[in-house]
Amino acid sequence: MNYGKIILKADLELISPLMIGSGESEISDRDILLDKKGMPYIPASSFMGKLCTELQTDKKKKYFGQKKVGENDKNAEENKPEQNKFEHQSYIICDDLLLTNGPGTNTTIRDGIMINPQTGLVEEGAKFDYQVLEPGNNFSLEMSLTVEEGTYDECKELMENILGVLQHNHIALGGKTSSGFGHLQVHNIRLMEYDFTDKKKAAAYLLKKEIENVLSRYEKSKPINNDFTITASFQIVNSFLIRSYAKTPYGSDAIQLKCGDEFVLPGTSLRGALRARAQKILNLLWDNNDEEVDLFITALFGSASRDKDKAYTVPSSLYVTETVIDNVKCELQNRVKIDRFTGGTIEGALFDSMPVFPATEEAQLIDLTLTIHKPLSSQKGLLLLLLKDLYNSELPLGGEKNVGRGLLKGMNAIISDSGKIININDFQDLDEASQKLFDSYIQALISNSDKKDILSVMVKFKKAIAQEEK
Repeated sequence: MNYGKIILKADLELISPLMIGSGESEISDRDILLDKKGMPYIPASSFMGKLCTELQTDKKKKYFGQKKVGENDKNAEENKPEQNKFEHQSYIICDDLLLTNGPGTNTTIRDGIMINPQTGLVEEGAKFDYQVLEPGNNFSLEMSLTVEEGTYDECKELMENILGVLQHNHIALGGKTSSGFGHLQVHNIRLMEYDFTDKKKAAAYLLKKEIENVLSRYEKSKPINNDFTITASFQIVNSFLIRSYAKTPYGSDAIQLKCGDEFVLPGTSLRGALRARAQKILNLLWDNNDEEVDLFITALFGSASRDKDKAYTVPSSLYVTETVIDNVKCELQNRVKIDRFTGGTIEGALFDSMPVFPATEEAQLIDLTLTIHKPLSSQKGLLLLLLKDLYNSELPLGGEKNVGRGLLKGMNAIISDSGKIININDFQDLDEASQKLFDSYIQALISNSDKKDILSVMVKFKKAIAQEEK
């Protein structure tokens, strides 16, 4: 191929809730983005931004567009080679990802709260809601790469890297991706090379006709995975309730959250519980050293400013999945509020809820996944302690914990540590090598041996956080 276009087309299946805000708040505090037909879509800017982040190649700096260094950046860039100081448009063009299959109307409103880590209670005024698009929808992807004379090999390598990301990673777009939102699975990839020196192919490009699919010619390189990932299955000990509210006045006061027709443990609830327990663990290990604890927690779980005038965001390095709850049955339970002085029922204080209960002895939560990107040894140690608490029924999740709900019992876990796989059935029965490795991670946490690395990650955010706290 001398010069022309490489066109990539694919179908993207939404496999977890999607939240891409429109800036409107007519239905919820944050409504999803809709096109002129009233259907949800994914803006190309969201997809391309995520793709550029995921690519592990220097070629993206050239082909995704590069900004010329301005006067304000001159000092920061003075040590960079001169050939990097130029400006050009992106060689890659991507269309908005439009809905091609699925109802597009299966949206729902989810509730969010902010928990005070000291009291464990909801902070006053910290209740909010947001609209999400549920799974069961497909979007179309179409992007083109301009090939100039003498650049075909470079462009082919870049496209191989793009294919590696699409085929081996679930692309996650929109908000709350660290809580399992916005995951898209790629199907039906078509890759076409339009060589403009071939008149037939040039005409086909102008007429927008598909030609031979050359996907088989491209090596699909798998990205190097250095993540620390835990995939575990659990049984519900007694009952489980993540509250959602009936859409009619005749429904139960609180029912277990569903995504479509399936009961789910949302990643937001799981992250909140893990974060609160992590803070307690670190306060115990580090003698309530608030500054170091806050930095460690923020570097792992992320943070966002609530002050619009001093906005900042610290991205999370911990990612969790939204997990389907199987093998359960939902039952109505009536409850009353008792006057502690008289021992009688308080008038008008009757309420009910519909938690889920185990229906079989099989696992109810399967493939609950926790992943740390670019993990430090101390972060691995903390995640292992959190897993142990979940595994041994010591960390309840969801609502009504005071009446025994939300406890889990671990069935099995698979830990992937930079390509090494460790299987766990019982934390009390680890092999010697695994026990030694885990002990080294926990010792790194106790000694806070990664303090300098945490500070280097957080240094650009510390000033913004300090300003907000003032």
